[in-house]
Amino acid sequence: MRPVKTIFIITILTILIFGFCTLSSYLLSKEINGDFELGWPYKFYYQFKVRGETGFGIQHGSRPMNLIYDWILSFFFSLLMFFVYRKIKGNNLKVSA
Repeated sequence: MRPVKTIFIITILTILIFGFCTLSSYLLSKEINGDFELGWPYKFYYQFKVRGETGFGIQHGSRPMNLIYDWILSFFFSLLMFFVYRKIKGNNLKVSA
């Protein structure tokens, strides 16, 4: 397989895995009042409502290092998936030939 195609496939896998984990964490943490967190296994964004003197307000925060950790984990998981797939595909070709 050509290096450019390999890099492209690994990049797409990383984006899909990261997006799936982020969406899953959002759906699992979403509450009726609007509070939620993003990121799995490290939470990199959170939002919650607070009640103050002037009424309700939305507070939020982020942890950029946790975002980087989640992205790195997604990258390594996509590498693992890619090489396992390539190994299985290669073994199937040898057996059938």
